[in-house]
Amino acid sequence: MTENNFTYVPLAEPIPISEQKWPEGTTPLVSTSTLTYNHNPYIRDCLDGILMQKTTFPVRVVVFDDCSTDGTREIVKEYKEKYPSLIVAVLPGENTWNKPEERKEAMKPRNEARNVAKYIALCEGDDYWTDPLKLQKQVDFLEANPEYSMCFTNAEVLYDGIVAPKSGTSIYNHLQSKEYSGTDVLKKWTVPTASVVFRNYFNEGKVMPWDNRFLFGDIVLFLWLAEFGKLWCINEKTVVYRRNSKGVTFGKYDYKKRVNHYLAIREHFGAKYEKNTKILIAKNYVGGFISGKLGILSFQVLKDVLKDSKYLPLFLALLPSHLVKSISRKIKSIFT
Repeated sequence: MTENNFTYVPLAEPIPISEQKWPEGTTPLVSTSTLTYNHNPYIRDCLDGILMQKTTFPVRVVVFDDCSTDGTREIVKEYKEKYPSLIVAVLPGENTWNKPEERKEAMKPRNEARNVAKYIALCEGDDYWTDPLKLQKQVDFLEANPEYSMCFTNAEVLYDGIVAPKSGTSIYNHLQSKEYSGTDVLKKWTVPTASVVFRNYFNEGKVMPWDNRFLFGDIVLFLWLAEFGKLWCINEKTVVYRRNSKGVTFGKYDYKKRVNHYLAIREHFGAKYEKNTKILIAKNYVGGFISGKLGILSFQVLKDVLKDSKYLPLFLALLPSHLVKSISRKIKSIFT
């Protein structure tokens, strides 16, 4: 195969990438991209799930460890030593969390190693892949459908190690094998990040928006990719996504950061997301009000809503149903 310097003879059948042998200097068709920090209990699952992938094309495994202190870095080094021609380990000297400029600088070696590939596959260090043909299926789809910029799949969800129910409450139960838009991604939790394979526009010189107000970088990436093509879901569970109570999503509810995140999205991506960001901002004002338990925080939220009164009608419309849901959850937690 020859395209944009991707020159290789595809294997007759998919075999594990850990067993493949390619001529020196072969450019990977796919780079996997893993960001990890203090994932000691999980990182082996993550790396093993990547290494078991069976493909007909060359893959590079890129891991960025953000100065872990729990032994994660040592595990990454162990895998790097075992697979020196397959794994690129980027190990900065200091942690870069909440240091945007330092993070950008520390990521440069990661980007240089990763961005040579035609496709990039994401998997955070606490998630893992379960289908050995995951990459092959997604790359086959993207190769056959150049109008698509991204392909993702369904996921099994673990809440603090407990499998989500097969129906009713799993956040991905609504997924189908079909096309999705940026609007779909924004208005509802649609894409399991660990399942994503996307067409690499970085090596074409395109630059993803950067804003210190962005809170959920994966959503920003998906919206950016939607600028260049369509998004396709394969409705098969090929990955496990862990939701940990100590993670960002379950952390202290900071409505101001969330509101600013959506304001930044509106500024960078334009009027097409005006309606959805308005609803999401109103929902986060409601979330802040409820989490404040009618204390100082709740009154601060009311003050902010009244100051920016275009959100007031939506806030008042959404508040009753969200209060009912919040009370129902509290009652359920008492009796379970």
